[in-house]
Amino acid sequence: MMKTVRINWVVALFALLAGASSVVYGLQDPPPASTPARSGEGCYSTCGGEVPWPFQVSNQAVELSEGERYLLLGKVVIQNNRAYFEVDLIKHAWLSTAKRRQNPRYALEGDTKYWAAYEGKRIRLVSTAQWVVVQDTASHEFRVEVTLSSLTDPAVTSDMPPAPQAHELR
Repeated sequence: MMKTVRINWVVALFALLAGASSVVYGLQDPPPASTPARSGEGCYSTCGGEVPWPFQVSNQAVELSEGERYLLLGKVVIQNNRAYFEVDLIKHAWLSTAKRRQNPRYALEGDTKYWAAYEGKRIRLVSTAQWVVVQDTASHEFRVEVTLSSLTDPAVTSDMPPAPQAHELR
């Protein structure tokens, strides 16, 4: 009995790893090689991100990593008594995932009164990204929200043109 359970467990683990590796490395049937890859094609859309087919569409956009420091350009927006940093997706095209294009805002840690002095102004923000799990009050579903913790006072930058709105990037 013990050998049967151990063998079944090993077979199940092998099957799981074999299936996972085909997903991770994108070994499913790719589109025909004669079809050139264009933006938005050849990608799976899962968890709000884009997973490119290997060798046809490169990883062009990512999300901020937990605990890493970033120098970002954008503007401060206050909505529902909460401060957000609306990242400039033209200057930071590497952050322009499908999900981030729909909502280019990161919640800002700290007092909203502090951030009100920067509302509507284009700033240069030196910050650390933090991932926070929050529960939606209506659907009770959990989601990961990326927040920014400023490391210094933001620098107002008036010499840069404003970033286009998210709908202009599509």
